[in-house]
Amino acid sequence: MKDKNDIPQEVIDYCIDNHVSVEEGMTAVIDMRLEAVEKNFATLKGEVKETIDKFETKVTAQEIEDVESFLNSLDQQIQD
Repeated sequence: MKDKNDIPQEVIDYCIDNHVSVEEGMTAVIDMRLEAVEKNFATLKGEVKETIDKFETKVTAQEIEDVESFLNSLDQQIQD
């Protein structure tokens, strides 16, 4: 950083509140942002998995049997 104006206000506030250098403040702010991203990613991943599980459980045994029967029928038609 060449200029004090390049330092985000969030970092300046953190440095003042915690009595640390700008370097330590920037490191801490970056770490906090990374933790937030990791937490949000974990939440998103959980929501996606939950949605996938929700839709996968809606397939009934009868539907699977119908699809298998249809595929077997196609297979027989192709072989004939």
